Amino acid sequence: MSPLPVDRLTKDSPLQAVREAVGASIQQCMDEPNDKTQEDCAGMAFSIAREKSGQALDEATRR
Repeated sequence: MSPLPVDRLTKDSPLQAVREAVGASIQQCMDEPNDKTQEDCAGMAFSIAREKSGQALDEATRR
């Protein structure tokens, strides 16, 4: 799998950048040939985003 947009997040990333990176990462994961479901891709994107940004994220973050 190619590096995901969430891999570039930092502790200084604004919430809007985190939202955009999560959305783009989910889409990239879904577009790549793999056996991951949308839930798998979202879980991975949110997990990496939490780790990289240090922000407490949940599904509401996507709104």
